Amino acid sequence: MQSPIVNRIRQDLAWQFPEAVMTSFDAPLFGGWLAGERNSARYDKKLINSSGLGLEAEVIHSAKAICELRVSTRIEPKRNRVKNALGTALGEIFDREKVQSRPIKLVRSQIASRAVDWLFTLVKELVTSNN
Repeated sequence: MQSPIVNRIRQDLAWQFPEAVMTSFDAPLFGGWLAGERNSARYDKKLINSSGLGLEAEVIHSAKAICELRVSTRIEPKRNRVKNALGTALGEIFDREKVQSRPIKLVRSQIASRAVDWLFTLVKELVTSNN
């Protein structure tokens, strides 16, 4: 995983916890441990025996940001989607956004916003056609 946040964490880890600089942030245990969301006796022991100066709050805060922004790689089952024109259109938008590696919460909020817009348009058309 490459991002400015990850690059900054790696720079800080170089002097705070050099033994973990090359550990992948794609490994959920390390990222979760660094963010304080998971326990790991292995990393706790490594940190105690580290030649670094110890972790600072900024690294932990940045690791939490990565955990919150992490893109979901889980594929949404297409069989669970609504089987109509609206469901197909929203599914296509969802797939297109996921391919661009956008955060899943952002993608879902955009899909929900688009669906609400379409719903209001549909209700408005129904109301005007009945009057």
